[in-house]
Amino acid sequence: MASLPPRKKTPDWDVLTLGEVLGCFEERSDGLYARDCGGDALNVAVAVARMGGQAAIAGRLGAGRTAQEVMELLT
Repeated sequence: MASLPPRKKTPDWDVLTLGEVLGCFEERSDGLYARDCGGDALNVAVAVARMGGQAAIAGRLGAGRTAQEVMELLT
């Protein structure tokens, strides 16, 4: 059985989540809606970051306006 080559670099993150990041609308107290984002992968990554860890998300966003707004919320 062949062995794997040694890793050249360790990742910069503690946890890698796999899944989709979703754009969604949240109703505000004034009855208007605000754009937000969520999804299982994002929620886990945020929880890890809030506990002091480094998290990464492997997923894919579309090319539309909602995807651009999600990226703006995350960066």
